[in-house]
Amino acid sequence: MTSIQETRPAQTTRWHVVTGGPSSGKTTTVNLLRDRGYTTTIEHPRHYIDLQRITGRSTEEIRARQGEFQRAVVEMQIEQERALDPQQTVFLDRALPDSLAYYRFLGIDPDPALLGALAGAQYATVFLLDLLPLAPDYAAHRGPRRAAAHPRPARAGVPGTAIPRRHRSRARS
Repeated sequence: MTSIQETRPAQTTRWHVVTGGPSSGKTTTVNLLRDRGYTTTIEHPRHYIDLQRITGRSTEEIRARQGEFQRAVVEMQIEQERALDPQQTVFLDRALPDSLAYYRFLGIDPDPALLGALAGAQYATVFLLDLLPLAPDYAAHRGPRRAAAHPRPARAGVPGTAIPRRHRSRARS
């Protein structure tokens, strides 16, 4: 059995990461892909928050302990990616490089499990969604300056494809 600490050899995958800032449509996009029959993953930070809220902890309490929060999310992400078939087309709702970006943003030293997993991570495509207008969301971590408060994901040598910003039509009076 491979432990979470061991580095997995890099291999070509058919995994496509959907990432971006808060309220950029990541989960909505992944859910639409799932509804069209694609294999998808869950968003682990939200799942962790949901599991903790079941035990009675508030979102604020969970977010106040960022080191614990980030390590728990990384553990869940590593476990999930190890269980995925590299030859199956899968759309991931965020991935390990996102965690590295948050560690850096928060000034937390990345733990060896994350660095080891990143050494073996390869994604076919990374879709970076632009920000949309904010929507109320209990799990989103937002500071007073949204753009500065949320890092872009670390690229870790991954080819990226940005989804262009939607063109907005404006009604004329």
